[in-house]
Amino acid sequence: MKRLIEYLPPHIAADGEVRAIQEALQAETDAEWDANDDLKAQIFPQTATWTLDRWEANYGLRPAPTAQIAQRRADLLARIRSARTATAEAVRDLCQSYTDGTVTVVEYPAEYRIEILVEDFDTSPHWQDAMEAALEDFLPAHLAFGVRMSVREAVTEYAHAATLGWCITDSARTLSS
Repeated sequence: MKRLIEYLPPHIAADGEVRAIQEALQAETDAEWDANDDLKAQIFPQTATWTLDRWEANYGLRPAPTAQIAQRRADLLARIRSARTATAEAVRDLCQSYTDGTVTVVEYPAEYRIEILVEDFDTSPHWQDAMEAALEDFLPAHLAFGVRMSVREAVTEYAHAATLGWCITDSARTLSS
């Protein structure tokens, strides 16, 4: 944004008294623009901060007191997306909101189940439980699902996975629950 003084003709802007007034007004204008930008950010759940409680209340969510804003946003986005019909694309979008990896959904209509493959994610799969809970809420009761994960990093970085009960296969470098 241009500074207020830049809108004035040069011969007026050169005046010391006018410059002092414009600088005082500039501080207030900057604060108003910042407040305006912050208010606009609250309109979207992806950028909401101080209105996140209201968003969650509107969608019937009760986050844990220790939940981070990123996790709260992911849960909120999952709930918003869960209002959609449970198509493969909707399931992929829902899962994608939890991971930075590539999500593939394979349907088995005759068996009333789907398989979700999450590949090439960088971060530890601490989001798996939250994603599976969101899937439980989203999918129809008659539809079973399974989640398979394939990591990008060396398996040694996921040594803690054994403590969580995951099976690690070194050759395929996959985690499964």
